Amino acid sequence: MATLDELLELNFKTQQRTTLLEVHLTPIHIEKLLDINTNNIPPVKTKINLYSDHMINGRWMYNGDCIRVSKSGVLLDGQNRLMAAQKAKMNLVCDLLVGLEDEAFNTIDQGRTRQKGHLVARDLGDITATDAQTLTAAVTRIIKYQEKLSQVTTGGFEGKIAHKFTAPRVIEYINQHPELLDQLEVIKKEFGVRCNLNRATLLYVYHIGSRYDATYTLKFLRKAVLAIGLTGNETLYFYHQCLNEFKAKQSNWTKAEFEHTLIKVWSKIADKGLKAITKKANIKAKKDEEYLQFITPTEQALIEMSNAI
Repeated sequence: MATLDELLELNFKTQQRTTLLEVHLTPIHIEKLLDINTNNIPPVKTKINLYSDHMINGRWMYNGDCIRVSKSGVLLDGQNRLMAAQKAKMNLVCDLLVGLEDEAFNTIDQGRTRQKGHLVARDLGDITATDAQTLTAAVTRIIKYQEKLSQVTTGGFEGKIAHKFTAPRVIEYINQHPELLDQLEVIKKEFGVRCNLNRATLLYVYHIGSRYDATYTLKFLRKAVLAIGLTGNETLYFYHQCLNEFKAKQSNWTKAEFEHTLIKVWSKIADKGLKAITKKANIKAKKDEEYLQFITPTEQALIEMSNAI
């Protein structure tokens, strides 16, 4: 069985699964382990600061937790503890397990699958954890829409059952549709944190709507969410009123109902123009409108939206 220093010379790469108990990782070992910390999930600064404080003040204790490394020499688990020890400029006493399969990363953390957003961030690389969570949630909605699965219930359209999608499925879709990354930047720039709909919903609508007309879709969302260019008798005026009531806690709508209703509003306006629904009472999507589709805007809808501010 290889010693700690022998593993250091090998960059912790070994085909033989080996566990070293209660080892003392020095700053040299820690630096090397962090050097091989590629494609990991984003570190948690609050944990790093907490652990570092415990180490500096003598409250950190050996508890049998492992630092885990794959056969190919990739750090799978332990980056927060290692970064804390590096910050504290102290040795780290822990167990070290090397020679694991790379795929073990997805099930580390007491046997639970890691959050999809973390895995998406790890795969895409140059992206924040927040943006990865937004992409993950939006793509889940997009796939459900394309496969005619319900966004709000467990039972889908025509007997299909809605289910959770794995991180590889989400990553595959993003890789097939790289325009999503640019569309996310548009949503962040246009809406920031000023709106009452979350970014995942906006990105979902913008991505699908852009298949028909990106400019039309952006104006649609600006009207619905930011009230830009609205007049008092437009369909989107009534929708925006409902959003304001929700913000003021004067509405019992759920976020899912707002999202579902936004698709209803899209379909009505795309068919009949900006004044398709002329009463606020008729805005909310009903239960028997379980699956509403984005449709191609008519010439009338395109002209009216184009003439809007």
